Amino acid sequence: MEKSTVGIVMMVKDCKDEYLIQAVGSLLSQTYQNWYLYVADSSVKPSKVLQWFKTLVPNKVTLIRSYPPKGPAHGFNVALGKALKENKCGYIARLDSDDFFISNALELLVGFMEGIDDDIDMIYGDVINYEKLSGVWKSTIELCLGEFELMTAGNFIREDNQISGGAILVKDRLYRKIGGWDLSMVDAWDMEWYIHAMVVGAKFKHLQEFIYYHRLRNDSVYAESLKGGKNSRYVKWKKQLLDRKTKYRKEAIKYMFSGE
Repeated sequence: MEKSTVGIVMMVKDCKDEYLIQAVGSLLSQTYQNWYLYVADSSVKPSKVLQWFKTLVPNKVTLIRSYPPKGPAHGFNVALGKALKENKCGYIARLDSDDFFISNALELLVGFMEGIDDDIDMIYGDVINYEKLSGVWKSTIELCLGEFELMTAGNFIREDNQISGGAILVKDRLYRKIGGWDLSMVDAWDMEWYIHAMVVGAKFKHLQEFIYYHRLRNDSVYAESLKGGKNSRYVKWKKQLLDRKTKYRKEAIKYMFSGE
């Protein structure tokens, strides 16, 4: 039986070379090698690391120039669009340019996905966060939710639940149904996408395995949420969600206040 191909989407925007090498290197070390990388380079100057990686594995990488970016998630949408257009990947994963997978991440994700009910649209694993201030890797389970099909959009927003976008595996049918990430979001466009998916009936399931190393940055939305304050970026993206006019976002508002 032929193994399913996992399309990896990545956006690079002026990432440190050492981080990017660690990210793409984690693909080379995967025990599951049936992957293909779609990477959009939104850096001011084209990344030499990406050019090197494309030369190293030319049959496993599509490199797209996407400068200047039109929003925080623009590069990811460009990479995703290319993956969906080529239509050779049944599953889509995401790898941030400053994070990396553990060596058997894709094997765990694909094995879990193919062993559960077909109506599950997305699975997500646990992450290990890098605490920049202490300089150590620290296991973090608190960011991950339980069975997502039992989690409502309202609880997701109210309880400040988060999952790492790099720790997910999504069936391509879900992206074809609802599209990619909203370019008008000021931040947390991935969390907004999860809410969108939940409201339209997508089912998510938790893989209780650590599969991904996530580098916490001082300027991240999660870091802002810890600082608090009415003017934080975290508060702003919540307000932006409430200001939406489309049908599914009106439904998200209803879920948010009803708690159903």
